[in-house]
Amino acid sequence: MGGRNETDSTKMLLKEASEHLKNSRFPQAEQLIRQVLQFHPENHEALNMLGCIALNCGHIAQAIEVLTRAIELDDREAEYHCNLGVALLNANQGDKGEDELRISLKLRPNNPIAHLNLGLRALQSGRFEDAKKLLVKATKKMPQNLTALNGLGIANLKCGKPVKAKQQFRAILKLQPDHLEAGVNLAGLLTETGEFDQAIDLYKKLISLHPDKARLNFNLGLALQKSHQELDAIEAYEHALLIDPLLVDAHVNISNILMNRGKLDAAIKHIQAAKSLKPEDVHILINEARLLRISGHSDDAFFACDKILSLEPDNRKAQFIRMATHQDCGNFDQSRMLAQQMLDKNPNDVSVLFSLSTDKNFVHSDPQIECLKEVAKNEQANTDEIVISNFVLGDIYAARHEYSEAFNFYKRGNYLRDIGMNWSDRGENSLFDGLVKTFTKDIFKTPQSVATESARPIFIVGMPRSGSTLVEQILASHPDVVAGGELEFFDDISESLPRMVQGSLSYPNCAVDLDVDTRESLALQYLDCLKEVSKTAARVTDKMPNNYLHLGLIALLFPNARIIYCRRHAMATCFSIYQHDFVGSHPYAYDLKKLGQRYCNHERLMSHWRDVLPMPILEVVYEDLVQDQGNQSRRILDFCDLEWDDRVLNFYETTRAVQTASTWQVRQPIYTSSLANWSNYAEFLNQLKESLDCQ
Repeated sequence: MGGRNETDSTKMLLKEASEHLKNSRFPQAEQLIRQVLQFHPENHEALNMLGCIALNCGHIAQAIEVLTRAIELDDREAEYHCNLGVALLNANQGDKGEDELRISLKLRPNNPIAHLNLGLRALQSGRFEDAKKLLVKATKKMPQNLTALNGLGIANLKCGKPVKAKQQFRAILKLQPDHLEAGVNLAGLLTETGEFDQAIDLYKKLISLHPDKARLNFNLGLALQKSHQELDAIEAYEHALLIDPLLVDAHVNISNILMNRGKLDAAIKHIQAAKSLKPEDVHILINEARLLRISGHSDDAFFACDKILSLEPDNRKAQFIRMATHQDCGNFDQSRMLAQQMLDKNPNDVSVLFSLSTDKNFVHSDPQIECLKEVAKNEQANTDEIVISNFVLGDIYAARHEYSEAFNFYKRGNYLRDIGMNWSDRGENSLFDGLVKTFTKDIFKTPQSVATESARPIFIVGMPRSGSTLVEQILASHPDVVAGGELEFFDDISESLPRMVQGSLSYPNCAVDLDVDTRESLALQYLDCLKEVSKTAARVTDKMPNNYLHLGLIALLFPNARIIYCRRHAMATCFSIYQHDFVGSHPYAYDLKKLGQRYCNHERLMSHWRDVLPMPILEVVYEDLVQDQGNQSRRILDFCDLEWDDRVLNFYETTRAVQTASTWQVRQPIYTSSLANWSNYAEFLNQLKESLDCQ
């Protein structure tokens, strides 16, 4: 009679312990189980439960020991093998863990916990199809198990089933809206599939639920960056850094955005902050070297390349930056030697061959030309390499005066680049119509702020390839002028202005709401940018050609600034643009019809500016400049209130880094050979001629 009561008491204790265990009340459960084991040390059910408690509390070694003892006492229980399998997986004994889980399935073929853990193990091991099959079985038995659903979502994603993956992640969020892992997985997938608005909204929701997670802010920054909302992306990355100042990738990404927007000094600060956290990370060092090069800090760029090459002597990117920096500085003999060393190691290095195409004293060999042709027609190659190869081949055949062959290569390169461009007639016309409608004479009659009296900036504007680099080099040869290069300040401001004025209008229409305080603030910000270029120069140039779009805004901020408008024969301008790969920075540039439309709109806008701006515009015609440099240089200096200096006549001797498509030309005396270059291709340019109906 006592034995039966004892058995009943044990069952009651284990039942009560099981309820505690199910509700994660582990101390209470353990207390009851140890009462049982005190009198029945070989009770395998109690040992299994004790093993589960140890497993849930992270005591993995203890869990393995206890669960192994339970199986020794009774090896027919599927649950015991399953629990031991999970414990072994947690101890990084994957193969032994899988064996135990498979034994569990032999004893109980529909055990969803075994399917779940085998599926997660397969997922971790990269066996994605196996993982998917196992996790499907798990979710059939446990349709609301969030771990199984999340694992299945990842497995579907890895198996190329993004739609199904989204379904699984959304099912989890429906069951538990604050489920962090599923939310991150879904938002990341939405970002990858280009559904940026949904991804951004989801990240913002997750951040509101988990405000202390730096990675959420970082991932939001990635989604914003990929959707071209770069200023918002910077803000998200900065929030991530406030939470986790050691988040290196946030510094790197901010630096990349700032570099692309022309804010080079700020970009350098962030990449150097990243370097301070990872001083020997070669990828960061390469970014730093690239930034130092394009910002004109040539000596620092050389030093950075030396540092990289001390860590990785054969690092091709560092070798390329060093070679290109010599080219920027006009050290063409040195750049040629370094390029040849790179080509000796890799004769098919397209980027080096492309860089050499701007060196008019370098002649590509027949094997190099054949290599470029192979890449140009290789549909399996990287798209950029195909495009670059076509442009280089165009230059090579143009130098040989084989114009038909050259044009075919230019046409192919432009066609491939144009495919990815976001350009439309409607968007183009809307932009120019908006500028003309917004910036009337009346808008310039408002009171000016003190900050805008500065005459320090010299804006050199015009279509690309219209002579702006030459004008900048002439001015930079004057001792009172420092060249600022192509500053993207006004492109940035045009993007952020609607938020500044807090109205409903987009740019340029929102400019009508600019008050004096906002204008003063913007003017001071721009003057700070010029101080980053030079703290002492009387004049600083900004030769961003596209600033012709922003002359209305510029006039509101700097009515005393100087504007130099570079103009060139329409056909010559457009075809010179067509001959150069701007890597997507001018979306109209890769189609002759679009080029003609942009030129006509540009002429229409410049005519408007001449009529309405409260400041003079000096027009410098490229053809006049190259045929009469002395008098044209004097006009330019007089307009800028600069004393004459003979050094401007020898502008090609000025030592500064130049990274535009005109790197070679500004290192040479004035030449006239390119004036009628377009006429060699006249038979192929009928579409351009027809599009230039404004001429």
